[in-house]
Amino acid sequence: MKITIKSALLLFAIILLFSSCKDKIVEENFSTFKNGNKQVVRIYKISKGEKTLIGEKQYYETGELKIEGTYDNNKRHGVWKSYYKNGNLWSKGTYIQGIENGEKVVNYENGDLYYKGEVLNDKRVGKWKFIGIDGKESFINYDEK
Repeated sequence: MKITIKSALLLFAIILLFSSCKDKIVEENFSTFKNGNKQVVRIYKISKGEKTLIGEKQYYETGELKIEGTYDNNKRHGVWKSYYKNGNLWSKGTYIQGIENGEKVVNYENGDLYYKGEVLNDKRVGKWKFIGIDGKESFINYDEK
């Protein structure tokens, strides 16, 4: 009986040790509005006692999500999205180590496309499509500028 209790305690200690070694993801309020609503929430990964910034969410004063994205080495990295107060997507872009690269999409507040094109090293490249409020399409080729 003593061996069984000791074995169970040892097994419990091992499980506790391994479960505490897993990476943890935590969200912390970085700033709040005067009304008490969260303004900026930072997302961290805690691994081996180190706290690393991996994401951020920003909010409107009324509580709706405004901006969200991820970080790597304290620089924007991955997809970043911004939203209108009504929840519709305002813009979407991709970053690599703080530099915008990839497709950029910007919408009107009603959700319709305003413009889109490619970004390379923070500069517009190639043919971009623009749509006016009247629905009329126009294009600009940034490679020819």
